[in-house]
Amino acid sequence: MKLITFLAIFLITNSVFAHLKNGVYTGLTTNNQLCSFQVEKNYFENNFQHPLNERIALKVGNINFTVQHPPIVDIQNTIAAYNHDLFQGINATPLGAQALVIVMKHSLREEGPTEFHLINHEYKTNKKEKISCYNLKAPTRF
Repeated sequence: MKLITFLAIFLITNSVFAHLKNGVYTGLTTNNQLCSFQVEKNYFENNFQHPLNERIALKVGNINFTVQHPPIVDIQNTIAAYNHDLFQGINATPLGAQALVIVMKHSLREEGPTEFHLINHEYKTNKKEKISCYNLKAPTRF
């Protein structure tokens, strides 16, 4: 029983503080082009430390996003939770929306983003574009 309690506490506290580090994450597109995003700020909405309140202010190029773990709400199964494996953000544009999805990896050896996808969907003109960036490297510390 003590082991189960310890694991539950470890997972809860680990998930609450599993945010992205400030700095620039870099990777490569499928065409071997350099791609990156810059984390500018980590915070918790209403100063309440919970993964649903975790917010990351960042930039992809000159586009600002505030991303969060997407909520999971399932009326049928009475579930109110979050997807800890993703951060997502979306911005309105004059012709549609731009979205950012960051895929996270969680293991004992590594914690952090592995890839991101920037989607521009101009639904008023049915134009769709996506940039995918893989093999992300964490910011270096000086």
